[in-house]
Amino acid sequence: MRSIFSIRVQLLSLVLAISLPMIVMMLFTIYDNAQHRIEEASNTAHILAMSASTDISRVLASNRDMMVQMAKRPAIRKMSAKHCDPVLWDLLGLFPRSANMTVVDINGTAICSAVPQPGGKPVSVAKAAWFKKSLQEDGFVVSDPFFGPITGRWVTVLTYPVRDDQGRKIGFIGLPLDLALYQPNLTNVPLIPGTSIGVISGDGTYVWRNLETEKWVGQNHGQNQTIKNILAGSEGEMEGVGGIRRHYQSLRSRKCPGRCMSASPPAISRHSFRLRSTVTCCWACSDWY
Repeated sequence: MRSIFSIRVQLLSLVLAISLPMIVMMLFTIYDNAQHRIEEASNTAHILAMSASTDISRVLASNRDMMVQMAKRPAIRKMSAKHCDPVLWDLLGLFPRSANMTVVDINGTAICSAVPQPGGKPVSVAKAAWFKKSLQEDGFVVSDPFFGPITGRWVTVLTYPVRDDQGRKIGFIGLPLDLALYQPNLTNVPLIPGTSIGVISGDGTYVWRNLETEKWVGQNHGQNQTIKNILAGSEGEMEGVGGIRRHYQSLRSRKCPGRCMSASPPAISRHSFRLRSTVTCCWACSDWY
């Protein structure tokens, strides 16, 4: 009996001597793959955030250049509701992502609008935050997102001053961009299925999101801890607004407040690594009992 037991012990020792290095190698492979996936997710998320930020800068720059030229047109510089420049309607047809094309006088009255104004009368935007910001600043201004009273859409307004012959500010070109229609050019970026890309303002309002755009644009999640972390510059794996853990990367755009961010499906975390390691060890040992 003792000899049989001794043989079993010797056989078990032999098997363990052979299998333990294999188990260790397998666990190391799992860990190494996890590290690679985490690094890959981080790099991809960073590329997406950078691409979104670059595209926003491109869109803003092209619109600014157009508005600079529009502000020089004689019909616009007249600041007359009776002599609105037909180019407003032409440009609205050429750029469907623009929610409207407007000319606003220095008192905040939208004297010309390519989109019919409510009640057929000029709307006053004098109390709007974007108009006050345009009065205070000089040059091209980008507003925070808001629900437009004329367009009935979530927009961000781009403004550029119109000046008289003495260089005095007499009004503004106003270009509300329809946020739900904005589509950044990300054709050359590797997009992992389930990845969300978004732009949030400084107060945590979604300016744009690639998934369920209409649902998310205009929503404020400034009180969500993850959004707070992102606005503060934090990155990595966090629990998102919907309670799903994702890998976040973000970049601040030089042209507008807030951040461009991407949220990729989570890579293998250390917790899942420990879980898989435990299951593997249990499976290896179960064969002997």
